[in-house]
Amino acid sequence: MAGIQGIVGLTPPVGNGPVGERPNKRAEVRKDSGQLDHVSISPEAKGKAEAARLASAAADEIRQKNVEEARKNLEQGLYKLQSVVELVASRISPFLA
Repeated sequence: MAGIQGIVGLTPPVGNGPVGERPNKRAEVRKDSGQLDHVSISPEAKGKAEAARLASAAADEIRQKNVEEARKNLEQGLYKLQSVVELVASRISPFLA
């Protein structure tokens, strides 16, 4: 039976853990350097995030108003009118063909 005698260029494993466990070099670097990671968000990015949040809130408010109006119209029976049925049918017919 043949075995591997040695591989040139490989360094032996390091660390106190079980064989094959790799030491966490990032943790070692943090301990040694004393520096912590940080994130910096630009004022432009903050402004865009706030604009997106406001637009989403406005869209939610508009959707809620539309849902309330549609619910009210359903309760009043407005969608049972022949003119409304014809209008809806004309708008959805291209998608049915």
